[in-house]
Amino acid sequence: MSDPAGVRLGDLIAAADELWPPVLAEPWDNPGLAVGDPQARVRRVLVTVDAVPAVLDEAGALGCEAIVSHHPTLFAPLRTLRADAWPGALLTQAARAGVALFSAHTNADAAPGGVNDALADALGMSARREPIEPGALSGSGIGRIGELTGPLPLRTFAARVAEQLPDTAGGVLVQGHPEATITTVAICSGSGADFLEHPAVQAADCYVTADLKHHQALDVGSARAAGLRRPALVGMSHWAGESLWGRSAVAALTAALPVQTVASRVPTDPWTFRVDG
Repeated sequence: MSDPAGVRLGDLIAAADELWPPVLAEPWDNPGLAVGDPQARVRRVLVTVDAVPAVLDEAGALGCEAIVSHHPTLFAPLRTLRADAWPGALLTQAARAGVALFSAHTNADAAPGGVNDALADALGMSARREPIEPGALSGSGIGRIGELTGPLPLRTFAARVAEQLPDTAGGVLVQGHPEATITTVAICSGSGADFLEHPAVQAADCYVTADLKHHQALDVGSARAAGLRRPALVGMSHWAGESLWGRSAVAALTAALPVQTVASRVPTDPWTFRVDG
């Protein structure tokens, strides 16, 4: 049950850091508090993948004093904080509205029960799964690899991916034979192209990730055609694959703190529509 007086923003940060330890973040990453006073009171929290103007407007309409996003608002150091430039426009708008901006990025990707586990659960992977690349804490790491609860043809598994993810302009793309049997699946929420050559990924029947480039997918298919072991590929929207974390993050924060926590209903996939010729 939520507390009418709410909690300190600092308490929210402490709870988030317990769920998604900052030690798991990649060296280049910048999760944590971008805007806000740790002593300020928070009664309602909005969870989203991206803190964008429409989400900030949503937070205001819902009476949320804090936004917990997956992607950080700030990746690079700021030289100026201008309201007529990006991301200064969002930061100053949030500060004026009294809405804190906090993020849990690669630490939430790597944490047990985080972004990758939310995706793995939705796609029907068994509970016996391991990170593609182990992290600093037990059970943590980027990506997941494991078996489905039962083998499926690639066509059927790809349809499951599409059913479980929110609709996007780009949809779900598949590279592989439609009737190939899929038992072992590797996943990486967000941009996982860097793991295409990882031995665990190459040993899987299928790899599900986002932001794959033309030549990367072409090389995987060509290598398979040449008789080499390579997984089928299922390409998804970066936002869609990470959006499933919203539900689990809401549940985790609600269990940890006496505040009302809600998932954003604003889609932040950057592509707004597609045209089929």
